Amino acid sequence: MRISGALALGLSVGILVSGCSREAEPDPVGVWNLKFGASQASTGRIPTSLLRVEEVDGELEAQLTSIRDRFLPVDDLRVEGATMSFAYGAYEYDLEIDGDLMTGTVVSPRGTEPVSGRRQVETLMYNRPEEFRTSRGGVIGHRVELAPPDDEPDPAAWVLSRVQAPRDLAFIVFLRNHTTAVAFVNAEDFEEELRAHAGQRVEITAVWVGEELRLETIEAAETESEG
Repeated sequence: MRISGALALGLSVGILVSGCSREAEPDPVGVWNLKFGASQASTGRIPTSLLRVEEVDGELEAQLTSIRDRFLPVDDLRVEGATMSFAYGAYEYDLEIDGDLMTGTVVSPRGTEPVSGRRQVETLMYNRPEEFRTSRGGVIGHRVELAPPDDEPDPAAWVLSRVQAPRDLAFIVFLRNHTTAVAFVNAEDFEEELRAHAGQRVEITAVWVGEELRLETIEAAETESEG
């Protein structure tokens, strides 16, 4: 049987469309290296984190790395086709998966920032560089009594009145449902700057040394009015 050119073309298009419709759905499972926003002006570094997505009993679960570089579960995870959304404390993520790449935004008290990610290959799963440098925001407070209350009229005096040694000064970070203090291994080297920023919101660059941070830079965080 002979098939006309028009009919043959129609069959070819139908086969192509049929083939496209059978393309696999984007796969969110894996560990993703996430980068947030642009590099920080003071450090030139881009904040990073790890997102781990797993399938457990037929359901997807996800965890994001915390200030201490540990995985903690996210909330309200939704995956529809190539779109993924979830919340992590005050942070709300909307992401789009394209093969081994991921793009989207995160909305937080700092505003809306772009997010980009790349899936780790199996041989690198969960790997961090030997020296994990982090750029983060927080408050300079006390290692035990944490940050001053929100209604404290003189946050600096509140912190400094409790400090007996440089090691008492710590980096206070507000996580999903609690506040944590991270000590500095080199607080003595930065004592003057830490005292100058006591009770203030700051942006730091530091390297993890076990459960503590080796401080490299510290700067007052930009306020909302400053953009």
